[in-house]
Order: sequence, then C-alpha cells, then structure tokens
Amino acid sequence: MRVGESTEGTGLRGGRASVIANCKNSMAGVNMALLSSFKRRLALAVVAGACGLMPLHGGARAANLLTNGSFEDLNHVWVDTNGGSFYDSLSAGSTAIAGWTVGALTEIDVAWGYNVSGAFDGSYFVDLTGIGANSPSGSLQQAISVAQGVTYTVDLYAASFNTDVIGVTVDGVGVALTAPNGTGNPWNLLEGTFVGGANLSPVFSVFHTGGGAAALIDGVSVDVAAPEPASLGLLALGLAGVAAVRRRRG
Repeated sequence: MRVGESTEGTGLRGGRASVIANCKNSMAGVNMALLSSFKRRLALAVVAGACGLMPLHGGARAANLLTNGSFEDLNHVWVDTNGGSFYDSLSAGSTAIAGWTVGALTEIDVAWGYNVSGAFDGSYFVDLTGIGANSPSGSLQQAISVAQGVTYTVDLYAASFNTDVIGVTVDGVGVALTAPNGTGNPWNLLEGTFVGGANLSPVFSVFHTGGGAAALIDGVSVDVAAPEPASLGLLALGLAGVAAVRRRRG
C-alpha cells in the first residue's frame, strides 16, 4: 500500500560505455591496407550498422518499442485523486497514461504517481499495488511491434524495496528479470530478454506478482538486444581475412 509516500533520488541509467568501446575497437581492427576502397566502406558500414543496433541507457539509446515508458502525463489528464498524496487512481481499462492500458485483471486500481524529484525518468511513475490496497493483479499493458526470431531486451526500474514483486509477459509468456547492478539503489534496473515470435504485434504487460508494500516502476523500455562485442570483432576480422585471401589470389 502506498499513500502519500515518495521515493528519494533519481538514480542513473546504467551506461554501456564498454560496449561502445568494443564497437570502436572492432572498427579499428579492420585492416584497411588489405581492403579495396569499396570493401573498406562495406566493412565499416557493416560493423557500424551492428553497433547502431545497441541499446544505450542514458543520452543516446536505441528506439524504445514502448510508447511513454516513463508514464508521463502526455495528455494532461493526471489528477490528484487521493487528497494531496500526489497519486491518481486508475482502474481496469483506463487509458489515462498515454500509450498504456490498465490491465483487465487489475482488482482495484494502479496508482499513477507524480514526484518531480523522486521519479526515476521524468516526473511520473506507477505503483502497481494501487492506492490503499495490495492488489496482486495491478498491471499495465500495450501492444508492441517485433520481428520474428529477433532478440529484444526489456529494461525497467523498480524502487529498492519492491524489486522481487514485479513481473513481465510478452504475448502471455513470462520474461525472467534479473538485477544486474544489484538492488541497493533508490531505483534499480531489472532486465530480461525475449525472442520475437510469430505474433508480430504481441502485448507487453508489466504487473504486480503479489506481496510487498508497493510495486513502483518507471523507465520501462523494450529494444533490440545488443549484439555480443566479441561477435563484432570476429565480423570485422572475417571481412579483412576474406579481402586478404582475394588479394593474394589476385
């Protein structure tokens, strides 16, 4: 139950500087001396293109497949419905949060919170347990567009005291979440992956699994999973090697 209590601190999105560095190293590793002008441009384009698929947290990042992952009041409809506690109570079927629908199985409500200093991303967040009730079924959902066979990363941030009571499904299939940076921060990254299936417009759902005093979430994203840095290096070396063999044969 969350009534009038706010979180402190905004947290920082986990950087992926090492991934970017590996990309740059892969590009530098292409042996330009062995490549023709065309092959050199092709090699750099392939490696750079692969690097461009990497989701980045903070500044620049890959496109989020979710609309309004930070639950901002894009339609200017937020109302403090709980007497000065800065929460708006939303029942099942509500579409007040732009891009999102409150799940049909939500027993009572979800609480749409406003806190400029306490939200992780922007000024708003959501407590899936609602106002005055520990609903085990509070949820938000929206349809996303995926490609079959492509791996996607799910990132979301949970308040420090409720990282183990939040679940995610895509097309009804559970996504296992882990906390790669630990759970000791005001907001903590939960991350998981899934592979796009035959349904190219699956429903993404984030929900309260039950238990806990609250289930605060913010900064939810779904984007194409980063390719392994090692594979990028092998790709660059492979292109250079093929060019070298052709040069010797020539």
